[in-house]
Order: sequence, then C-alpha cells, then structure tokens
Amino acid sequence: MINTVALEFDDNNNIVMAGLNENLQAKLTVVYSGVGLLEGRWLVAEPGSTEAQPIYRTLKLVRQNLNTKQRSFIESPELPTNRAGKYLLQFCVTNRLLDESRTEQHRLCPNEKLVAQAYYQVGGVEIDALPEVEANKN
Repeated sequence: MINTVALEFDDNNNIVMAGLNENLQAKLTVVYSGVGLLEGRWLVAEPGSTEAQPIYRTLKLVRQNLNTKQRSFIESPELPTNRAGKYLLQFCVTNRLLDESRTEQHRLCPNEKLVAQAYYQVGGVEIDALPEVEANKN
C-alpha cells in the first residue's frame, strides 16, 4: 500500500530554476507499507502547455519492486531543459486498473492522491537575443 509520493530537486524543494540545456533530475520519495511492485509514469508539460490545462507527455514508465524499507527513492529521467519557460513535472502511480470512462488525464494518473508534482523554470539567453557580432574584415 502506497501512502504518499513526493517530488523534489537537489535543493530539497519542489520548485527550481535551471539554465538552458542544463542537466536536471528530480527525486521521487515513495512512502509505503508492505512489499510489492510500483508501477508509474514520469510526465512533463513543457513551455506553452503549462498554462490553464497542461498537456503532458510521458518521459518514462516505471516498474520497480519495493522492499521492506517502507521508504524508497527513485531518480527521474533526465528532464528537458532545451527551451526557456515553465515546466510541470509529475509522477503518477498507475498500479490500479484504469476506468475507460475517465478523462485522458485520469487515464494517465488514475489515482489523484498518488500524484506528485514539481515545477521548474528554464531561463537563459536565447540565440535570437544574442548581440550581432561583425565579422573581422582584414
């Protein structure tokens, strides 16, 4: 039985700033009782789709055995940082059978109580913002 899931970055916060093309990962903490198989998915909503109703894409599926420790940590896949803007990261536990009458979001995350979220913003100098440099004419 999974009790809670939580996401955080290296600074133990669930919100972080990152540089353009910077390596970035998050850590999932799973608190549970008993032993069994954890099934879930890493999802990300990228800039342009994080306002109002986010549009998620799956980064990676997870199938991992949980042992008797009652707390496990799982590293996220490398997170996209190739575009400046706001990103929304989710981990959804998907162990339960899906109800076909649910919305698309509920099919991705069938149990709203077992969803962890984190936010990150990628900043940096865009190519268009760089000053023009004249070629050296010799």
